[in-house]
Amino acid sequence: MTFYNVISALLFVGAFREFVLAMESCTAARMVMASCLALVVVNDMLSTSSLVEAEKLVTYDQSLMMIDLLNFMLLAFALIVLNPEDNLFNAKVPRIGAALSEAGFWALLGVYWLLLIHWTFRAKLFEGIGRPLLSLGVALGFIIQALAVTYWSEGAEVIQFIVIAYVLFYFGTRLLPSH
Repeated sequence: MTFYNVISALLFVGAFREFVLAMESCTAARMVMASCLALVVVNDMLSTSSLVEAEKLVTYDQSLMMIDLLNFMLLAFALIVLNPEDNLFNAKVPRIGAALSEAGFWALLGVYWLLLIHWTFRAKLFEGIGRPLLSLGVALGFIIQALAVTYWSEGAEVIQFIVIAYVLFYFGTRLLPSH
């Protein structure tokens, strides 16, 4: 599990750093984006560690490692969008940050979440249809937010808070007993 521990530690440090910087900036959009990224990273880190290490419900094979590597790259680019000049990777990449922009950030989270659903299916963790549908709602929420930022800037802030509320609802349902 060392592979996953290393990439999740990097993402955790980066997401927490961007969360703190966003709070300092008092910029609403950046605070929401950084908060959402931090929630996603913490969720991933805690659930994967629990499933693989503590509960031993998953055999962490190369296919799951590859999905995690792709997800690391997606979340790393999301970190870059938040701070293209002073990021965790110490790489000044303003053109990449500008090309991806806020819409790209949400699209990256949407694709990440779709890959997370794929990871969960490969690990044989979904039972029934309820949890996969709720999870798909998170991915669609992120993608809808990307589209709203691109095509409906006036309503994007409202959609953003609906998406965040749904993500929090989804995380809350995971805390409930499964039986």
